[in-house]
Amino acid sequence: MSWPLLLARTPAWCHETEPELEAADALAAGHEALSRGEWEQALACFEAASEQSQSAEAIEALAMAAWWLDNARLAIESRAVR
Repeated sequence: MSWPLLLARTPAWCHETEPELEAADALAAGHEALSRGEWEQALACFEAASEQSQSAEAIEALAMAAWWLDNARLAIESRAVR
C-alpha cells in the first residue's frame, strides 16, 4: 500500500505539523493502533510523529510498525537515516 493511501485512512490530526503536543498525540494514537493490530494506521501516526518530533521514541515506534507490516527496508532505514 502506498503512503498516500495510508495517509487517507488515518485521522487528520495525525498529519498536522504542530509542536510536541501533537507529536505526543500522534504517538499515543499510534501505540493504540498497534495494540489493536492496526499496523497501517499505527505506521501513519508514527510517521507523522517522527516528522513533527525527531524523538527516539517516534523513530523507534515507526520502525516497529514497519516491521509488523513486513517492511524491513523502512524499519532499518528509519533508524539509520535519522
